[in-house]
Amino acid sequence: MQQQGQAETEKAEAALIERDPDFTRQALCKRVEKAFVIIQNAWSDKDMKSGRHFISDGVYERFSLQLEMLEASRLHNQMDEIKVISSELVAIRSNQFFDSVDIMVTAQAVDRFFNTENDRPVLGGPTPEVFKEYWTLLRRPGAKTKIDPALLENYCPNCGTPLELLDRSECPSCKAIVNSGEYDWVLTEITQASEYQNMPHRNVPGFDLMLERDPAFSVSHIEDRVSVVFYRYIAAEFFADTKYVVKLSDEEFLHANKDDFKTLKNGRHRFYADSAIGSVELVEITPGEEHNEFDFLRVLVCWSGHQVEQIVPGFIRPEFNKSKLFRHEFILKRRKGTKSSDKNILISVHCPNCGAPEVNNMNPFCEYCKTPLNDGSFDWILHDIRPFSGFVSDLPQASMYTGEIHYSDTAHLPCPDNEMLLAGAVQMMLADGKVSPEERNLLDHFAEVKNVSQRRVEMIIDSVKEGSIEPEYPKDKIGRLSYIRAMAVMVLADGKIDKEEMRLMYSLGGKLDFSPKDIRSILSIQRKDLYKNLKNI
Repeated sequence: MQQQGQAETEKAEAALIERDPDFTRQALCKRVEKAFVIIQNAWSDKDMKSGRHFISDGVYERFSLQLEMLEASRLHNQMDEIKVISSELVAIRSNQFFDSVDIMVTAQAVDRFFNTENDRPVLGGPTPEVFKEYWTLLRRPGAKTKIDPALLENYCPNCGTPLELLDRSECPSCKAIVNSGEYDWVLTEITQASEYQNMPHRNVPGFDLMLERDPAFSVSHIEDRVSVVFYRYIAAEFFADTKYVVKLSDEEFLHANKDDFKTLKNGRHRFYADSAIGSVELVEITPGEEHNEFDFLRVLVCWSGHQVEQIVPGFIRPEFNKSKLFRHEFILKRRKGTKSSDKNILISVHCPNCGAPEVNNMNPFCEYCKTPLNDGSFDWILHDIRPFSGFVSDLPQASMYTGEIHYSDTAHLPCPDNEMLLAGAVQMMLADGKVSPEERNLLDHFAEVKNVSQRRVEMIIDSVKEGSIEPEYPKDKIGRLSYIRAMAVMVLADGKIDKEEMRLMYSLGGKLDFSPKDIRSILSIQRKDLYKNLKNI
């Protein structure tokens, strides 16, 4: 797990306190713990209104679509005996648009699925299970810590009006858009422990030029919007109804994929069941040049699910054990010269012209002001979805995007996320067609180190075997070094390295053009760093 270093966190915290003297990590963590329970209960109650005001449009849309599909599947996911065990602030970042914090919440709950047709349990047991989530919250740099209850407690942070159970993000009294980040912290992402990374993996080609042309361009807005697009696409397949994607997609995409949103001749719908996003990452920007009227984005979406054909609505049993991992790139486009709004970064499903909420129908325009929403003249729209084609190699050592902070003239060592690191190990192990018991023990050890569940390990092995994901090994020198170092950290987690781990390191080293001598040197350096860090604890 790649986390922000303690010194870096403390430095960022000091800068934040200088602007907001009342800020304390302990107080924010306590507020998040209460908000955490609100969200879990809202999910169980099948109504997200009680948490609407402190979550971004993307998070709200994701929850709402998932609940809508669960209802049509005759399922209810009930979370009982919810208890927060601990919370810890693990990262702070700031830029001209936002302050950002990551908070790790450790909790336990009884997690069960019920068939709503007969109220019988179909998945999960009565014993509480411990789990971890990383909550990412954003706030405008000018916002200050409130003494009185505010957004996370469901009060308007601007005027103090109670907001609970109001199905909109506008305060009824002062008309403030409360989840804009202008007044208080807003939840913008929930990440499982196995998928958490403090920093994205790569430089983003085209980022400098895009900022030059569009100073309010925000990666947070892009990744929030793509989360919305993903679940809209899944819902369009699930319900066999184009209305879920018509306002967010161009005509070319809708025409090319029209058969995906139709009922089959046998009356069933073909879709991906149990779909869930693992991560969303902007990986490339192609600003429009002289003869191209559009800018384009390439966004990597790592997700899981399994394709089925079912009658909808109707009972659909959850079968997470059948899910595979996928990596697709979502291609978004926007008319060249369009400027981002620095006021609507966290507002992904409202009209970018008048701010009205989207109406879920077949009209590709705003119901209130009639502004076209699917032509790219105001915001980014979906142009294509295709298998991930890889990161751009041999980038210059400049133009780095890291958690909404932009650096120049800085080398950035990319790093695979925890699950893709395990997938790389699996691919090495499968060179002879199978994972031996010794290799499986090694994988289980790695999974424990990286907070990856046994169920996810099985999914990773099956996904690599079936080719739904194919681990990508970096081609550039910096990327190869970072990858082998990440693997070295994993094998040295217990302070020693055995014969099986050494064999894996040599195999991976050969794949990445490192000699056995290079591998031994890297491991030696990494071991010294490990001991040094342990001494400093």
